[in-house]
Amino acid sequence: MHQLSRGFVAIAAAVLCLVVVAALALVVLPRSDENVITVDFDRTVSLYEGSSVRILGVTVGTVEKITPRGQNVRARIAWDSEYEVPADVRAVIVSPSVVGDRFVQLTPAYTGGAKLKDGTHLDQSRTATPTELDDTYAALDRVATTLGPKGINEDGTLSDLVANSADNLDGKGAEIRESIAALAKLTRTVDGNKTELFTSVEKIERFVTAMETNDASVRQFNSSLADVSGVLADEGDDLQLAVSELATALQQVQSYVSENRTALRTNVRGLSRVTDSLAQQRKDLEKILDQGPKALSNLALAYNPTTGTLDARASTKGSKSGKFSVLTEAEIISGYCGIASKQNEKYESACYALQSVLAWLAAHAPGAEPAAGAAGGTPEAPAEPTSSDDALADVMGVS
Repeated sequence: MHQLSRGFVAIAAAVLCLVVVAALALVVLPRSDENVITVDFDRTVSLYEGSSVRILGVTVGTVEKITPRGQNVRARIAWDSEYEVPADVRAVIVSPSVVGDRFVQLTPAYTGGAKLKDGTHLDQSRTATPTELDDTYAALDRVATTLGPKGINEDGTLSDLVANSADNLDGKGAEIRESIAALAKLTRTVDGNKTELFTSVEKIERFVTAMETNDASVRQFNSSLADVSGVLADEGDDLQLAVSELATALQQVQSYVSENRTALRTNVRGLSRVTDSLAQQRKDLEKILDQGPKALSNLALAYNPTTGTLDARASTKGSKSGKFSVLTEAEIISGYCGIASKQNEKYESACYALQSVLAWLAAHAPGAEPAAGAAGGTPEAPAEPTSSDDALADVMGVS
């Protein structure tokens, strides 16, 4: 019996231990169907263990523990895991009334994306607490003291401002109403053109940034501008004299234009006709501008400074054959000689002798073919003189 009692006691003790461990597990360890996180607040006035945790005003969990930590208060909150919250969630203490318990609101609600993991810690940068009524009263008291007789109104300044404002605004209700209406229209206009307004602001911001980036250049420009202003200030008398003379000259020009208006109008019309003619001859002018430099260059090369003449090789074009003939050919010289002999017979023999010499030089020029009937390179006998009229007709290509 004694042994049976001892065994019963041991079994009862073991069962009791198991119950205690299970109870501790249920109380201390979080349940698998809950999300538990820790949150740091700067204060937790009217927030207690057991206060509700809400999402969009719907209670989803409770505050399990509140631990003061000197500069802040750490709260452990838990809510049903079926309610998902975003990874960037914030914990806000909400006061539904001036007096009464407060609750923790998780905001914003989950709409998609990353989710907050179980066991996450939110520091004070992700929490918020309401302003206390005592703080509001204290701020109002400070404002009243500042504006009161112990503050800026110690010498009646604020009272004078209020009195003067009342006098100035007395009877100005209609104007004030119109000003407010105009301001409302301006606000609507700005709202309708907010894209352009913000674009302008962005451009101004870029301009200011560029000015800041080029600060050294801007300073140098301002310095140079100051130097120019100084120079202009030193030369003020000369500038004044120059402006005065310019005004006199402009008056003279005005008088001249008034007196010669008809002639100026005629000249302008004539200039217009000249301009039209130049426009019509634009292609010819282009040719002149294109070929003119080459022609002038050839003219400079043809000038002989020794004799003061232009050396050129003259030629004629036959009207029938269309071929060019050099003026030193025997047939052409024969025609010239015929004309010269009619003018003065004493030039006839000399002219034909010159013809023979030129013919011989042409026949013996480098690359020239020997003339038919030439023997030993001696000049041929001059051809029988022909009639000057026939020779000239042959030269001109009209025979």
